[in-house]
Formats: sequence, C-alpha cells, structure tokens
Amino acid sequence: MVESGGVAWRSPAVAARFPRPLLVADPGRGATQPPTNARREREIREEDSLKDLPRKKRLKAFRPNGRDRSILQYVADYRFMSIELLAALIVAPPVPGRTYGFSESALRARCQKLRDNDFLTWQFLHDLPTGRGLHTERPAVYSIGPAALDLLEEEFGFSREQLKQSLEKNRLSSMFLRHFLMISKFHVCLELACRQSAEGGIGADGTTVEIGTWLQDGLVDRVRVKIGEVTETIPVVPDALFNLIVRKRDGSVIVKHFALEADRGTMPSKSITRKATGYWHYIRQKLQKRRYTYYGENGAGPELRVVNPNLKWDTIPKDEQEKILQYGIADLTVLFVTGGASPDVKSLQEKTPRTRTRQNNIVEAVRRVEGIDLDSLLFLFCTEEIDFTLPNPHIVSKPLWTTLNSATRSLLLRI
Repeated sequence: MVESGGVAWRSPAVAARFPRPLLVADPGRGATQPPTNARREREIREEDSLKDLPRKKRLKAFRPNGRDRSILQYVADYRFMSIELLAALIVAPPVPGRTYGFSESALRARCQKLRDNDFLTWQFLHDLPTGRGLHTERPAVYSIGPAALDLLEEEFGFSREQLKQSLEKNRLSSMFLRHFLMISKFHVCLELACRQSAEGGIGADGTTVEIGTWLQDGLVDRVRVKIGEVTETIPVVPDALFNLIVRKRDGSVIVKHFALEADRGTMPSKSITRKATGYWHYIRQKLQKRRYTYYGENGAGPELRVVNPNLKWDTIPKDEQEKILQYGIADLTVLFVTGGASPDVKSLQEKTPRTRTRQNNIVEAVRRVEGIDLDSLLFLFCTEEIDFTLPNPHIVSKPLWTTLNSATRSLLLRI
C-alpha cells in the first residue's frame, strides 16, 4: 500500500471488494485495534492486475494460494467434487478475534478462479428437472484441470501419469457423473466420520478410526463359479476399495478392508444376484489375497496396493507369488450403499423416498445367492440421506448397517 499523510491508501477496486472493518476490542492487548488481513488485500490487488493481461500470460502469472492448494488436493483425491462436498471438508466458521473463517461463497469464488485459470474443470448435471418449485440451476461438478498437474506432482506427490489418465477419463455423461459423485459423497462422509472419531472417539475406550488407503482405479478381477452344470466367469469390479485403520487406547492397531458398491437403482435384481455370487465365491476362495496387498516399502507406512491386473497368476515368478500371498489382504467386507437414481418430478414430490425400498430389494437379491450363509457379515447394506448425511455422517459410530438376516443392524467395525 502507498502511505499518504499517515493513512494507508487503497485502490478503489480493493476498497470495494475488501471494505475496512469496524474497530474491535482486542482482549489480549486491552486496546481497540482494527483487524488486519494484509495478505488477502495483496492477493486481491494481484488478481485485479491480472485481468487486463492476455489469456496465456494470465494463466502463467496466476499463483494458487494456500486455500487453493487445499481445494486442488481434495479434488485430486476424490476425483469429482461438488461445492456441497468441498464445503463439508473445507468451510470453517470464523473465530472471534482470531480468524475470518472461510465461507461457502468464498469457496465458490476460489473454485471459479481456479477454473478460469485451468487448474480445475467443470461439468454440469443435465438430468435434473428445472422449473417452478424445482432446481433453478444445474449443479457443477469439478475435476482437476491441466494446469494443476505440476503443482500436484511437486507439492503433494501425485503420480503425473495417473493424473493424466484422470484428465482423459473425466468427461462423462450425467448418469456416470452422478455415479462417481455418489462415490465421492460416501468418501467425504467417511472422512467426516473419521474426523469425529479423532475428536471424541467412537466408544468409551477412546478408539479412533482413519482412512488408510482409498483406491478407485485398476480394481478388476474375476472368479470362476459353477452354477448348476455350467461354469461361468464372473467379473469382480468394486467401485472403490479402501481400508480403515482402528487405533485403540492401549496402542493396538487393527486394519479392516472394504469393497464399495454404489447403487443408484439402475441395475436389475438378477444382475445384483450375479454380482453378489461373484463376491461370495471370490472371498471364500480368498482370491483377494492374490490381487490386493497391504505393506510398506523403503521405510514408508503400509498402504493398500493392486497387483497388476494384466498379469495372470501362473505367469508371476514363484518368489513374487510368495510375497503377494504373504502381504495379501485376508479380510474383505462388501458394502452396498443405495442412493437415488436421476430424480424426476414425481420422485421429488414423494414423501417416502424410494431408496429404502431399493435397499430391501438388494438385500433380497443377495439372499438368493446359492449356498450363501445368511448369518454371514460379508455383506452390509445402508442408504444415503437416510442412514447417513453430510451433517450426520455416522458411518463408523452407529449400528446403521443392515445385515443379510435383516433382523439386526450392525456396526461397520465389529472390534
């Protein structure tokens, strides 16, 4: 700022967008002082100075701030994010006398700035009805843009090759985009539930839970199943694979692994029964130990890994097979999470959601698997917006998961 007669001068653009705050009492110093935010004013001046530059120079000159870096990291981690999901992770209320907080409107502005400079890209959901009493705008879904590759690789250690593959695959129709957004929502709710456990624990013993590794790419495997007189090959392709690390107060650590199936009501019951048949035989034969491992290398902490799906087991050297089996995951629980299909006017006017009925139909479809143990806890079921929401993400702390016998509800972590 330019000093003029002892008064800090501010440009009209900065003054309009960042008005001077009222004087407030500082209880720490016992004096009345205006709260200052010189860094934010400097950022605004830099942004104003970029507006008149040509596009190429403007993109080169733009520098994401610390909050922008957090947004980019979350979008890269979750792949597809809406403002609602980002706000659940980032938005923070102001703390009197300490911080100004970070509002949802500020988040929208930063996402817009990142999109304008190719750090983010967006797509819109075109399967929502609009009109009086319905949606007035189509929600935007954000994903990583090409300008963010260098920053994500250098500062956060993301694989550049995987980021490039994501860029190529991110253009989706509304149906598939909504499916991926449902996966992201469950991921966000699970992260929020883990944060709650870190603050107060999930039980009287102060047990905490955290997400270890979350995988969504390369999860392709198959199992051969004899159904009647016919032997079929059933693909086993979960929407996501993740593990939860449970830390108890006595210092013991337990790791549980899960496969996520996000259902939006588009798959017929026969296909669900076939899918569950594949999972049932896949886990009983412990084939997950050949495809997914959990260990650390070079002193790093252990993480969930995928064995190259293009390699057949018989072609892998014997010593590599022994290592894979040694570190292969022994446990795997399949989670069927039910969400809504593309909403129409009729479904929006219904008082009772269809998703709970859909969940019951899925349970019945899984129960039809030949030879399945109805007392088994390998399959758990729940419904978003009924069993858990963003404000109440009690995925790990409450017994909201329906079991195959449908008589009882179970905790996600039975420890």
